[in-house]
Amino acid sequence: MPNTFVALDVPTSSNGAGAPVSVATTGHPKSLVAAGRITGRYVVEGSNDGGETWDILKDDNDGTEALFTSENTGAKSVDCVIERVRVRSVRALPTTAPPTLTLGAPPALGPNFFGKLQVPEAAGLGAPLDLGLTVGPLKTFILRGAVPPRARFTILASMDGVRFDEAMLFTSDRQGARSVSVMCRYLRVQRSGAAGIAPSISVGAEPVVEAAGGGGSPAVGPALLSLAFDPKRGVTSVGEEVLYEYAVPLRSLPSRRLVAELCAIAESGGDEGSVLFRVRVGGTLRAADGAEVAALATAGVPAVRVGTGDPFDRPDEPATLVKITGVNAGAMLAGFFLSFRAAE
Repeated sequence: MPNTFVALDVPTSSNGAGAPVSVATTGHPKSLVAAGRITGRYVVEGSNDGGETWDILKDDNDGTEALFTSENTGAKSVDCVIERVRVRSVRALPTTAPPTLTLGAPPALGPNFFGKLQVPEAAGLGAPLDLGLTVGPLKTFILRGAVPPRARFTILASMDGVRFDEAMLFTSDRQGARSVSVMCRYLRVQRSGAAGIAPSISVGAEPVVEAAGGGGSPAVGPALLSLAFDPKRGVTSVGEEVLYEYAVPLRSLPSRRLVAELCAIAESGGDEGSVLFRVRVGGTLRAADGAEVAALATAGVPAVRVGTGDPFDRPDEPATLVKITGVNAGAMLAGFFLSFRAAE
């Protein structure tokens, strides 16, 4: 897909919003360029919930805000995943020839994800939002609504839906459309402090599917789908044990032949070179069965290891069980990255 360049609708009134433009199929970052005479303030806002709530785009890396004034007219770049954008004029002089604002962005690597989080009206936790298996690390959150001075809204992220850690914090003076890079499958909101009407919090996230023609080792093509998990897990029983299990839409991948590659931090007191972990496809839920498509061998102290399997036929079912199993009691695995690549 080509890059996107679009002239945004700039209001001619003193205070108002222009027509929204969909940028749901674009990637990141978003570049903004203003030209012409600027009076007052022109704010570029984003929405991730179909246009119900809007807030100014902000880059959390360097603090750049999508705000243009007569003294702040340079090109701006904001790293974000946004469904829609629009321009709002604030105390500008009415004019029939407003300044121009142009947005440029690369294509998304696949379908972006957009959704809303449940926000509690009193101190406590909202329901988890399942992002699925095709969401990448960059996520843009938009909070809109009244935030009591003593209220805090913490975005929590989780790989397994059980253990959650803080990814972002919103307070009365820390709002806007803000982005963070965090790999997770589940999100939820924790409210603390003052109770009251719940604001709206929405999220946009990039996909994990890479564009064709990307990197990859000489033996295989680009990564088509990846899974990652950070917390450590170990084998506790004698024999092979399921450590991680996912339902993965392998049938949707464009290649009919796939190669699995497991990269991980692994350790064990076993013999050097002994197989400790396997990647299996198919089989029975919560059982250490299915076809072995990759294996990881290691021993001794923790070390970074890579295991690449032989090519296998892409499954035909809509979702396929993908498991990482541990073979030897005491073996530990952490920080793994499992990718499925096109066999060349």
